[in-house]
This record gives sequence, structure tokens and C-alpha cells, in this order.
Amino acid sequence: MGGKYLGDSYIVASGAKGVGGAAGMFTKSYGEMVKVLGIPAKIGATFAGLWVSAFILTTLDTATRLGRFAWQELFEFTKKSSAGFHAFITNRWLASLIPAAVGTWLVWYGGYAVLWPGFAGSNQLLASIALLTATLWVKNVQMVKRSFQLLVLIPALALWITVFSGLVWFVIVIVPSLKAQIRFAMYSFVILMLVLAVVLLIDFFAAYRRGPLPEAKAEAAK
Repeated sequence: MGGKYLGDSYIVASGAKGVGGAAGMFTKSYGEMVKVLGIPAKIGATFAGLWVSAFILTTLDTATRLGRFAWQELFEFTKKSSAGFHAFITNRWLASLIPAAVGTWLVWYGGYAVLWPGFAGSNQLLASIALLTATLWVKNVQMVKRSFQLLVLIPALALWITVFSGLVWFVIVIVPSLKAQIRFAMYSFVILMLVLAVVLLIDFFAAYRRGPLPEAKAEAAK
């Protein structure tokens, strides 16, 4: 029943006069679903609405806290050279307000809709970096045969190339079509990821060529 309601309401849910957008579609579909258990649809929808609200609030709180921590870490290098500036710029209120303001700005101009693909790209880049790190561990610490190293290296490079190419396409095709108010922010966000991805790949190949760590060689010689 809930699935039928979800399907029937999918098209109108995205409109201004739908069932309340995605959140309304979810809560009302849940109410229709639990109705088969004898629970009134309104009660089920009410509890589902509470869950959605709690999820949104806790997500916003967590995102703001993580944004604050990231902002404070960006200026950690100023702690010794300029203690006063560091204390000001990393103040918990200011460091919380800035990420919240940026998020509000993106929402206001619709940037949140296009920020998600960029975030997805960064998430997959992180996965490729994790695989590259695992490759170094297999080669330089475990010192396994080259054929076994390739079992990790090939997927890592394939994922890195795929995601990097996708982000380049995103910068060339998608970002120029965005509103002028958020175009610069998206360019900065994605290009920064691309630069960091290249730097980390260069570091990976440098470490890969260096070979096994002295500690690993000593351990293997025992």
C-alpha cells in the first residue's frame, strides 16, 4: 500500500502543490504502509515526520560541527606565529557561523542540488586513495609478489582515473551552466579536489618507487 501511494504521488510530490515534497511523500507513504498493521495512517505519518525532522536536525548539527572543526584545522598553522589571530579565527562561534553561512548561501541559490555530485566525487576519490594506500601497504610493508600487488593497484588506478575524469567533465560541462552566484564556489571546490588528487597520486608513485620500508626489510630478514 505504501509503495502504491509512493508511486502514485511521485510526480506531484516534486511540485509546489504536491504531498509536501520528498519529506511529505516519505511520511505519508509510511503512514499508508503501517495502516495494514491496524495503525492509523495519520499516526504513522506523524511518527515518520518526527524521524525525518530528527534526522535533518542531527545532520545539520553534525555538519556544522564538522565544518567548524575543519575550519579550525585550516588555521592550526597560525597558532604559534600569531596566537591572537588564531584565537579569533578559530573562535567556536565564528568557526561555526562561517560554514553555516556558506551552506545557507548554497541553499538560497540552489547550489545544494549540484553540490551533491561534487561531494560524491570527493567520496569516490577518497575510496581510490584508500586503495592506493592499501597498495603501498601490500608492496612496501607486506612485500608480496608483484602479481598480488596488481590485484590492488589496478582497481585503485581504475577508480582514480574514472572519478578524476568524471570530475573534469563536471567542471567543463556542468559548472559553467550554474548560476553565477554559485559558479565560483563550485569551480573552487571541484578544482581543489582535482589538484589534491593529482598531488596525492604523485606522492603515491614516489612512495611506490622507493620500495619496502627499512623496518619491513628488517622484519622480513628475521
